Formats: sequence, C-alpha cells, structure tokens
Amino acid sequence: MPESLRYPYLSLSYPEAVSQAIALLRSANLSEVRFCLSDGHTWIFFVLKSENGMLIYYESAARRSESRPFGDL
Repeated sequence: MPESLRYPYLSLSYPEAVSQAIALLRSANLSEVRFCLSDGHTWIFFVLKSENGMLIYYESAARRSESRPFGDL
C-alpha cells in the first residue's frame, strides 16, 4: 500500500514539499534533492531526481519512532 494511503495526513503535504524540492533543484542547478516529511513520530523520506530531462521522485516506506516519556531518557 502506498504511504500516501497509510498516512493521509502526511500526504496532504506532498505537493508543497515536492514543489519546494523542485524549486531548490532548479535554482541551485542540482540533479538530485533529498528531503523528508514528518509529524515528529512518522518519517517518510524522498529523493527527487532529474533524469533525462524528466523529474522523478521516490518515496520510502514510513518509519515510526518509539514514543518515550521524557523521564526515560
């Protein structure tokens, strides 16, 4: 199942995040930009690449951090 379906609240931020990555890629003349989306507990990592004149992005499976009370640090 795509991460966008498993975590719909994070997927609402995909368009803005990818747009910002495209802006960075073009303004800095890069061939690749790595970025992530997170709510502080769930992390989804992305790679945006320019390949043969086309922009393609890849997303990772979501990673979840363990929630621990501050007293357990």
